[in-house]
Amino acid sequence: MKAFVFSVLIQFFVPSVFSSEEKVYSRIVADFNEDGIIDVAYSEPGLCGNAGCWWSIHKGRGNGFYEKEVLSAFFHPLAVNISMKEGKPVVTIYHRAGGGEGQLIEYEPNSNELTKISERTIYPDDNGNAKDRLLYEELFGDLRNNRIDETISEVEYLEQIEKIRANQAIGQ
Repeated sequence: MKAFVFSVLIQFFVPSVFSSEEKVYSRIVADFNEDGIIDVAYSEPGLCGNAGCWWSIHKGRGNGFYEKEVLSAFFHPLAVNISMKEGKPVVTIYHRAGGGEGQLIEYEPNSNELTKISERTIYPDDNGNAKDRLLYEELFGDLRNNRIDETISEVEYLEQIEKIRANQAIGQ
C-alpha cells in the first residue's frame, strides 16, 4: 500500500463566520498519491504557519468513502512528493531552514511511520542554485495547482471523521 502524505503553504486564518471559541481545522482535497481517486487531509486545529502543521491523511476509495487515517505527520507546506522507486513508495519532503536553503529528505513509508533513507541540503530559492530550483519545482510544483484548500469548523471536522469511522466499520 502506498503512503499518502502532503502539506500546504498557506496561512489559515479563522473566517469571521466562526466564533473565537470554536476550533478551526484546515482541509485539503487532492489526489495525493496520483491514483486517480480524490483523497482528503485534515490539519490539527489552529493555524498552519510557514513551518507547516500536523495532518491526518485519508485515502479515497473512489465511491465517496475514505479509509481511516493512513498517516499523520508534520510537513513543511507545499513540499511533499510521493513517487515509486524500485517498486516501493518514497516520500520526498523539503524542510526550509532559512537563508534560501533547506533539507531535501526521502522517506520510506512503513505502516504509519516514515523511515529516513536520504537527506541533503539544497538551495532552491530565486537567488540560489538553478539546478536545485528546477529539482524543487519538479518535485513539488504540481501539488500547488491540483487541490482545493479550505478552512472548516470543528463541528464539520468531527462530522467528517465520524463518517469515515462509520464507513470503515460497515466495510463500505
